[in-house]
Amino acid sequence: MVALMREHEMCVCEFVALFEMSQPAVSQHVRRLKSVKLVKETRRGQWVFYQLNKGHQAYAFIEPLLAKLPDLNHKIAELEQKGLRVCLPEG
Repeated sequence: MVALMREHEMCVCEFVALFEMSQPAVSQHVRRLKSVKLVKETRRGQWVFYQLNKGHQAYAFIEPLLAKLPDLNHKIAELEQKGLRVCLPEG
């Protein structure tokens, strides 16, 4: 989740589809990341998007670890192909 949020804004429904987890389980993970301010949220209408907070004091520690993980852009492409990617323009 954190690796995806490093590069992309994501909503809970996208994580549900990607990880085949329940919405409450995904929400609990996101809520914990948000509670320590490692993730920030952006609201657009009824949608809430989450992204890694690169300004967080722990980011300098986390970023080298995330850089070692495999590229996950193919997961975003899978969501798009299935029509499950929630992409809304800002504003």
